[in-house]
Amino acid sequence: MLVRGFIAAVILATHATAAMSAVWSGCAVNALIGLPLGFWTYGTGYSQASCNTKCYTEGYAFSYFGRSTIGIAGMCSCAAVSTAQPVLRNSAPSQCTGAQLTVTALSTSFQFGGCASTVSRQDSGPSATFVDFSACWSFCANYIYAIIDPDAIVFYRCYCANTPPIIVSSNICGSNYFMYSHSAAQAASGIARRSRRDEAEARQRLLAAHKDCPVGYDACLLSDDPNDDSYECLKTHSELESCGGCKYGYHSMPEPGFSRVSAVE
Repeated sequence: MLVRGFIAAVILATHATAAMSAVWSGCAVNALIGLPLGFWTYGTGYSQASCNTKCYTEGYAFSYFGRSTIGIAGMCSCAAVSTAQPVLRNSAPSQCTGAQLTVTALSTSFQFGGCASTVSRQDSGPSATFVDFSACWSFCANYIYAIIDPDAIVFYRCYCANTPPIIVSSNICGSNYFMYSHSAAQAASGIARRSRRDEAEARQRLLAAHKDCPVGYDACLLSDDPNDDSYECLKTHSELESCGGCKYGYHSMPEPGFSRVSAVE
């Protein structure tokens, strides 16, 4: 069935990234080859919910839960990444057989929205190849949709979009596209975080260009007068009057044709 607008109303994430989520990320083949390197098995007798909680509190991003794996009930394993092997080809959305491991993401704002056999994106969002679901979600953090295609043995093709894609839905996920989305507000918060990071990096590059101040000192303007170019060198992270920054802002590099007023020592 052709589904237009993939998710008419984007599912609002019930958990912030700082809180535990529980987002289905496929089925691992079995306990031997479904688990990635660096996993840790905590034992048996767990439920899906208690396994998720255990892995999250231990600092892992993914839980691997087996209802009846190799004859052992309630086996709980944890890992920092999703399975490096594509999920079993005949796995249906959110349903893994008893012999498979249910892979659950515990730290993402994205929500699972079903699988699709074909996808037609309506905008030109970026794409890349990763070996982990969470890498795709991070890559698409500034977009509403993250589309994951397990197109190779250990690689996933990742597509980002803001416009709802046109899809043909499927109840088989292993060989098809995994569809994820989060709200426009969450996508915007990702842009804001990136913008603040870029601004901070630009400021550091600017301050690094000032050779007049010793290492560890910032060039701080002496007044808020736009015509006053004088500055002094301060340790803004230790001087109480600076409160962690320059009171009137940081001195910028002079425009061509202008000279800088001497620094006040």
